Amino acid sequence: MHQRSLKSFVFALFALLTAAACVPTSTTRQGQGGGDLVGSEERQRYLTEAMALMRLAKDSPSPARDQQYMKAAELFLYTDRPTQAIDAAGQVNASVLPAADQFRWRLLSAEIDLQRGAVDRAVAGLEAGPDSDAPRDQLLRYYQVKAKSCHRAGKMLESARARTALDRLLEAPDERTANQLEIVKTLALLSDTALDLLQPNPPDEMTGWMELARIFKKHGDNFASAQPEYAAWRARFPSHPAETELFARHYGEVKARPRTNLARVAVLLPQSGPLQKVANSIREGIMAAHSVSDPASRPGLSFYDSSDSQNVPALYQQAVQEGASAVIGPLDKGALGVLAAGGDLPVPTLALNQNAATTSLPPANLYQFALSPEDEARQAAERARQDGHALALAMAPNTAWGQRELSAFTQRWTELGGRIAEQALYDEKQHDFSPQIVGLTNLDEGEQRYKRLQKLLGRNLHFEPQPRRDADFLFLSAEGGKAREIRPQLQFHRAGKLAIYSTSRVFNGDVNPGRDRDIDGVRFPDVPWLLVPEQGPLSREAVARMFPASQTQYPRLYAMGIDSYNLLFDLERLAAGRRHETSQGKTGNLYLDEGNLVHRRLVWAEISNGRPKVIGYTPAPGPGVAGATSN
Repeated sequence: MHQRSLKSFVFALFALLTAAACVPTSTTRQGQGGGDLVGSEERQRYLTEAMALMRLAKDSPSPARDQQYMKAAELFLYTDRPTQAIDAAGQVNASVLPAADQFRWRLLSAEIDLQRGAVDRAVAGLEAGPDSDAPRDQLLRYYQVKAKSCHRAGKMLESARARTALDRLLEAPDERTANQLEIVKTLALLSDTALDLLQPNPPDEMTGWMELARIFKKHGDNFASAQPEYAAWRARFPSHPAETELFARHYGEVKARPRTNLARVAVLLPQSGPLQKVANSIREGIMAAHSVSDPASRPGLSFYDSSDSQNVPALYQQAVQEGASAVIGPLDKGALGVLAAGGDLPVPTLALNQNAATTSLPPANLYQFALSPEDEARQAAERARQDGHALALAMAPNTAWGQRELSAFTQRWTELGGRIAEQALYDEKQHDFSPQIVGLTNLDEGEQRYKRLQKLLGRNLHFEPQPRRDADFLFLSAEGGKAREIRPQLQFHRAGKLAIYSTSRVFNGDVNPGRDRDIDGVRFPDVPWLLVPEQGPLSREAVARMFPASQTQYPRLYAMGIDSYNLLFDLERLAAGRRHETSQGKTGNLYLDEGNLVHRRLVWAEISNGRPKVIGYTPAPGPGVAGATSN
């Protein structure tokens, strides 16, 4: 008996050590650009080892059992099996792990928290810093995970600092360049005011990165205009670790991306009718983007009046016959349906709406781009889950738009494993929302219990209504004016501590602290063009000089016009790498799905003292676990 147990233990220990030798380091797992570097054969080998460790751990004594489960979880993560990684990690009793494995366990826990969407918990788990004697591969993992988690939590300076520490560990030139570009891009997401306030005193290495970020923001991908300022920067920071050819290499990568050449672009937009004002804003956004594009490759631009939606198919054929090599439009959903029903299209066509009725694959060359409320509602569900919430209340107007947002939120929230305790619809013409709020927060049930008890006891009782305590946030579908009425009424009914998530409709697009203090604390996703200050030829200020109305009238549609023009040149690349290839636009980080629908990943903001404050960014789609656990 004793010999058999001893043999089992020796065998388990031998297998454990063998597996430990095969666990890949973080540099084997992925490069700094986030690409998966694990080949199919290597992936299968890691997966086989992980499954073997899982079987072995069942019969192993502790702590070998816990070490085996931990290593299996790491291998599952390396092979993009997050669900199995979470299951394996759940078997680990961290308290019995040797001291040498405790830091490694913290890393694994943070990686799993990121997969679950529990970003704040991942950040908190890495606050203590690495062990002083941690090996290089674990340090690489630590700074990679910290940079990603801080970025997703909206902590841009902390993310950049993690990447500067990572930079000192990297050896491969390509990895260093990619990581350094991420440092600059991350800092470029901060406003100029924030960059001024966060300047180290006295100036240090981070000061140089911040100054590089200013150049990056100002010139973007325009190497020719950035080069003189970059040379001046190098003279000011001669010993800075940024690679000498950093901008040149980045510009080379941009030039190497496949970009479609177009001779003429036709734009189908109505010049009269109910969509005229919307179309005018999109048209001026298109014209702004066209005017600042490279003159050497700038296509001709022709506008066609599509006010008569029934005439759109004929108008489309006319545009193609007159030499259009790509088309933007139509805007009208009915016209889009007619065009889509006609079969494959001869040239790439970016419709400015989405046909919700489409169930099959779209015709060839048809792409659909809209500022979809469903996208925003789904991202509200994802953000709430990422923030650790589990039980939702929902409130929406009894309109087609409100129903769309509520339906999309509910579907995504349920997919993520969340539950909805109550939901309520309201009339947009009403101003007293007490019936909906009382029903959502169960104040009516409390009053009914009070009345029953008072009747039962036959005497007056002191009663102070209290809202339900199980729900931890409210999804509120509302435009800004209604939200400013609803938020104070929630506070009046003692539900002011509920976290509130909404969509971009809650913010009018212009900063007005006096008006928006009533919605302090409300979180919402929106287009980066409105929330992230930038410089350059297509910044809000630059476009306003061309079209002053862009500052106040439909600013998001100006951003949509800019993106619709620029997307034409990227459609081929995006289609070749659906959900993985992206285009950084004014309306968000854009990607295509399998049905040629353009989706947007947005910036997240919270109203604070009446002003929108950026708090994070919607993460990229990819393999991962939908659900999250509450903090």
